[in-house]
Amino acid sequence: ILSSAVLYSSCSRKLMPEGHFQDTPVIVDGRINDWGLPLRFSNPEYSMQYAVTHDNKNFYVCVYSKYESMQMRILKAGMTIYFDPKGKKDKKMSLVFPIKKPVDPAENRNGNPIRSGDLKSEIDELLLQSDYYNTTGFLNIGSGQFGINDKKNNIQVAIRFNEDSSLVYEAAVPIS
Repeated sequence: ILSSAVLYSSCSRKLMPEGHFQDTPVIVDGRINDWGLPLRFSNPEYSMQYAVTHDNKNFYVCVYSKYESMQMRILKAGMTIYFDPKGKKDKKMSLVFPIKKPVDPAENRNGNPIRSGDLKSEIDELLLQSDYYNTTGFLNIGSGQFGINDKKNNIQVAIRFNEDSSLVYEAAVPIS
């Protein structure tokens, strides 16, 4: 009986791979200290790392990049995270943060961007402009634009440029 129990438990499939359940609370503040580096996944170019985890209340997403081109892409064009609860690979439920910044024609010369010369100042300005997010398709939230300090729908987002020249994006989305 004991050997059957050991054999059965060793052959049983786990419902969730190890490392997906969040044991400690995540504070959505744009700092990497709630996450262990390196993060679990990366894009094919290895210009960003990301992790997706959850606890009993929220899904958590963290994106980390030390590459200037990826940082500027995220800050200027925004990032869309799709949720697919039915597993049908549809893109009906999404969180967009930060929202894409409008292109100012005064900032272009013959189709080329005019650089301010100080990358840190440009990043600081883009971070200041990253104060809204969009939702689409979430039940009980509705689609629309919300301020990052708006607490009525319980979505939390943060983006921050850290001392180690990394950009950290965090989001917490309620499971319910």
